[in-house]
Parts: sequence; C-alpha cells; structure tokens
Amino acid sequence: LDLVGSVGFSTVLSGAATPAEALQKTRFAGLTVLTSGPIPPNPSELLGSQSARRLLAELRATFDYVIVDSTPLLAVTDAAILAAG
Repeated sequence: LDLVGSVGFSTVLSGAATPAEALQKTRFAGLTVLTSGPIPPNPSELLGSQSARRLLAELRATFDYVIVDSTPLLAVTDAAILAAG
C-alpha cells in the first residue's frame, strides 16, 4: 500500500499531528489508512486514554467502517483496551 509508518495513531494521540495529517489515502478508492505510528513507551495507557476514545469517535463519524488491527487479545492488554472503548 506504500504507507508511511512514521506518523499515525500514536502521533495523533501524542499531539504531534492532527488526524488529517496522519490519515493516508491509498490507491484503492474509498480506503484510507491510519497506521499505528511509532510505538510509544506506554501503549496501553495511551490506548485507554480519553484522547484515544475521542479519536476513534471522530473516525467513526467520518468513515463508514473503522477497522482496528491490533495485537492478539491474549498477548497484551492493548486489544482488550481498544475493545472496551
């Protein structure tokens, strides 16, 4: 998909980029991607934050479908935190 991984979800949550700056259009019509961005030192804390909930709500309001690709549910708490939001 030729995506840039240096800016993404974590970059938006840290305040270093806006969603508009981090979202990447693809060569497929109607498919826009927000990569994970750099792995922060506190991923579970960041994913459980109010900022993450607001960002996901904004994405839900903007797009027809929001697909979150995360770690396996039993490996770490990240997937459980995302599912709870």
